[in-house]
Amino acid sequence: MRAGAFLIPYFVMLVVTGIPLFFLESAFGQFCSQGPINIWRAVPIMQGSSILVCASLIKGIKSSGKVWKDAATQTFYSLSIGWGGVMTLSSYSNFHNNMFKDTFVVTLTNAGTSVLAGFAIFSILGHMAYIYQMPVGEVVKEGFGLAFIAYPDALSKLPISPLWSILFFFMLLTVGLDSQFTGIEVLTTCLTDAFPKFLSNKRSLVTVPTCLILYLLGLPCVSRAGIYWVTLMDQFVASWVLLFLTLFEIIGVCYIYGELDLLETFAPRAAAVTGSPRAFAGGNRFIEDIEMMLGKKSCGFWLWWRACWFCICPGIIVVILVWSLMTFTSPSYGGVPFPGWGLALGWCMTAFVLVWIPAIAGWKLLRAEGNLWKRLKTLCSPAEDWHPFLDAHRGERYSKESRQARGDDTVDPNGISSSWL
Repeated sequence: MRAGAFLIPYFVMLVVTGIPLFFLESAFGQFCSQGPINIWRAVPIMQGSSILVCASLIKGIKSSGKVWKDAATQTFYSLSIGWGGVMTLSSYSNFHNNMFKDTFVVTLTNAGTSVLAGFAIFSILGHMAYIYQMPVGEVVKEGFGLAFIAYPDALSKLPISPLWSILFFFMLLTVGLDSQFTGIEVLTTCLTDAFPKFLSNKRSLVTVPTCLILYLLGLPCVSRAGIYWVTLMDQFVASWVLLFLTLFEIIGVCYIYGELDLLETFAPRAAAVTGSPRAFAGGNRFIEDIEMMLGKKSCGFWLWWRACWFCICPGIIVVILVWSLMTFTSPSYGGVPFPGWGLALGWCMTAFVLVWIPAIAGWKLLRAEGNLWKRLKTLCSPAEDWHPFLDAHRGERYSKESRQARGDDTVDPNGISSSWL
């Protein structure tokens, strides 16, 4: 019952948000073959999302927002959605790689591995509950107690227990290192893309200081109060920021990307019912980019994926955010609630990470030329240098002549829409 309280929401979130968003990010990264910084040349006004990526790196099915928020967060975490990892790694793929097939292979394999790990963990917990004559839910509380208290205690009762304990903690070490490889790759790629003149040929000089800084920032987490710092960041930064970031990502790619006139974004949306070709033009353009990579058209892009990207994914994320905020309870660890200053610090961390999206958008609006409407139009149109990385992959759609005919080269003379700041 307790496992089902999370397992069912997890698989629901995997189908309706995890798989569609993994497909979106892998296609987006593969199309431009660049990192999270340069990828937002498609929607210059949303380039603040790149900083957000770098800064963030039970009984029955409950009706509270917490379990669904946790299920969505776990789905995004396990698939690296929203952190820039999928975009960064897919940027190394061949332009015509079938990311559609890769999406299902990766997501379903990940889900299967999670279920297999669940069998291993709950069999141990069930045995411990039988030995201690207590319910499974009381054997260990949520959090780090499972990995560092309950599971090692169970391993100590096995034959050759030192060997199993060594293997278990070695597994934890390798899992942590594997996760860090992707995170470091995202950070270093963002830095080299943001400052190509200084850092493009100095990868090692970027990687070493980045690892050193992250090491120093992580020291408080291994202090005596480290578990409280980890819990605070996990509650306020990891989950909230991740959901907000994916929401902004959907808005940028599906609702803004490729729109040349904001009036066409909002005013004639009702024309979508009549089949207007300009309705949801941004999404249409993204789907055309995918078909350009796959080399074939599919009606599935205009049905299921379109419905997920435009309606289902953003709708579910908004509902989860509102619901979890309305049912928010102050975090605690080991029955000890956080003090008022700790909660204030947590909300400040969330605000500090999220503020970069409107801050960068406002900065770009101030630097752009023309009236407000012209500035918005410029910043909501793809930058002049937004196209597949290699000339051989640009085809007719992204040739200079076709871009001028569409008006995509309407860029600020100072390069506002294509530069980082």
